[in-house]
Amino acid sequence: SEGGHAGMVVKRAQAAGLTHLFVQTGSSKKGWVGQPVLSQLLPATRGTDLKVIAWDFPKLIDPEDDARRLAKAAWWRRPGVPMIAAVAPDIETASEGTHATPATIERYYRTLRKALPARVAILATVPWPSEKRIHRYPYTRTALHADAFIPMAYWYNRSPSRVTATSMRVLKRFGKPVFPVGQGYDGRLDAPYLQPDRHPGKSVDAFVQAARSSGARSISLWSWQTSGMQQWMALHRASTKYAPKPVRPPVSHS
Repeated sequence: SEGGHAGMVVKRAQAAGLTHLFVQTGSSKKGWVGQPVLSQLLPATRGTDLKVIAWDFPKLIDPEDDARRLAKAAWWRRPGVPMIAAVAPDIETASEGTHATPATIERYYRTLRKALPARVAILATVPWPSEKRIHRYPYTRTALHADAFIPMAYWYNRSPSRVTATSMRVLKRFGKPVFPVGQGYDGRLDAPYLQPDRHPGKSVDAFVQAARSSGARSISLWSWQTSGMQQWMALHRASTKYAPKPVRPPVSHS
């Protein structure tokens, strides 16, 4: 991202009105890769309102090892440097080679919760609940341990509004906040047979509006490197809708 320059990442994030940055700190395949990126990005956020969220791609062949790897990011610190604000395990399906069963999900989240500092929230990054996944993916088991859901509401050749609204409606039933992540990339990267989206900015606008109408208090896009100018402009427009309300100073009476 931005040629690997953390300072430029922070400047662009601020210019776009972002509040949080998701950064990968590991995976079952890569192992722990958080040291170089956290040592650059976290110091660059010092003195800003930007928060960093660490994410990891576990395959759950060894759930305990996967969980401890992500927890390592939560404990990473340097004097005078902010620590990460939350963790976002990206637990996908068998199509991506993940052994996501109720048993492995349970083992993973139990280990992760015990290994994390008490202040760190778990944002469960999950596939959006399509008609095929809703009865196959262990959403119920995930909800027992997560503080919030981040459904990957990637629409491809579907309606951004429908995918997002469905994700919000289904996952809100578990009583946890839902912060959808939209498609900030050309769907042909995964499915070359798709027709090109000639107006990706409008697709993101539709995603943002559907998320807002469904009660989402936060949204994000995947990913920084693949988002074009239209998606960035849409994200900037979204920042005005999701900007935190200013805190009014208390009124003193004499």
